[in-house]
Amino acid sequence: MKKIYLLLVLFAVACKQTPPQTDVKEIMDADKAFCAMCAEKGMEEAFVAFAADDVIKLQTREKTILSKLELIESFKKKPSAAQLKFTWKPLKGDVSGDIGYTYGRAKIVLPADSSGQSKKLYVDYVTVWKKQKDGTWKYQADGGNQVPAPEGE
Repeated sequence: MKKIYLLLVLFAVACKQTPPQTDVKEIMDADKAFCAMCAEKGMEEAFVAFAADDVIKLQTREKTILSKLELIESFKKKPSAAQLKFTWKPLKGDVSGDIGYTYGRAKIVLPADSSGQSKKLYVDYVTVWKKQKDGTWKYQADGGNQVPAPEGE
């Protein structure tokens, strides 16, 4: 009886899905690389490059994007998006198998208006990542909500 109990305990421990730290680091690094590309090459190039083919992109006051093709088309309809300065920092992430998420804070600086003032928006975001067949991580779903400016900004 003790052997059966021990085998059940060992089986339960073996089945526990604790993500390897390397997987969590991989999606945190993917999110950071996504942000770096956005700063270097622009929002359109970064968002398209890191998107999975069947991406879901939630948008404020606009139709949800339901594929990479729709994402590409959405940038054609919003050429002003290229003028945004969009940066973020992942604060937390987790992985289970080939799916993971990152959570973080973003800052969007809008182009200066006619008075020379630029507006800053702050966003909390969640991005769902999926490991691709080639081992890279692409975002499967992304969305966020506007939040108050952090203290000191």
